[in-house]
Amino acid sequence: MATWSPTVQQVAVHLPQRFGTDGPDEHTIPTADQVQTMIGLRVSEVRQKCGRIDESPAQIQDYATDVTAVGTAAYIEASFFPEQGPSETAIFLRRRYEEQVKALRRSVLHAWLGDRYDHG
Repeated sequence: MATWSPTVQQVAVHLPQRFGTDGPDEHTIPTADQVQTMIGLRVSEVRQKCGRIDESPAQIQDYATDVTAVGTAAYIEASFFPEQGPSETAIFLRRRYEEQVKALRRSVLHAWLGDRYDHG
């Protein structure tokens, strides 16, 4: 796992209606172990889409933590409760995640390329 991987609790904060204030455990759907697995999948996805996060400055890694937490929450909402259809929460989280990934990618590129990075 990356040093910037979110915790299970950092994911749960985006889904209070699913996990309440205690977060996931062995009795919730998904369980804490399942959330941890999904975090690993989102870390890989974010790293693949955004590049050299691991070697980037701390503030970029902190942002990557939040982006990954939001992406994991979006995945949970869409995949564990499909019978409920696309909820407003799922749609909001997915859109937020997609926008954050774009912003994170721009930040990583700017960190590594500086003024040579074309923001267009």
